[in-house]
Amino acid sequence: MNKVPGSGASKENRLVREAMCDSTASLPDATLLPYTDSGYRPPAPDEIRAVMQLLGTTAEQLAGLVGVKDGRAVRRWLSPLTAKTHAQIDYAIWRLMLLEAGLIDPPKPLIHAKSIRSKRPLLNLSEEQSKTE
Repeated sequence: MNKVPGSGASKENRLVREAMCDSTASLPDATLLPYTDSGYRPPAPDEIRAVMQLLGTTAEQLAGLVGVKDGRAVRRWLSPLTAKTHAQIDYAIWRLMLLEAGLIDPPKPLIHAKSIRSKRPLLNLSEEQSKTE
């Protein structure tokens, strides 16, 4: 597995991630790939659980982080693949979890500020105002 630390990660966070390396060592590279990559495969429940452990979150906390109604959805992702209650985690939610855990780099912006052509500035703030906000 290729762990890619998040940008600006503090030394303390880095040490915690290194200590949790054993729980994320089971993450195959195929689950870290972009959705459009032919080698991508959705994570298994134990792989989701490993990232949750790395994040130090419960099902309820993870639900709040990724924007699902409650921990029941998370528990469905964690149920065995053969269970009737199992649900596959959405790619966007999985990707957010990987970003939050610092296992992948943030994507490059699709639109650069230089390429936006407008007669009006995007933000109408003076330099003084932008420093205080």
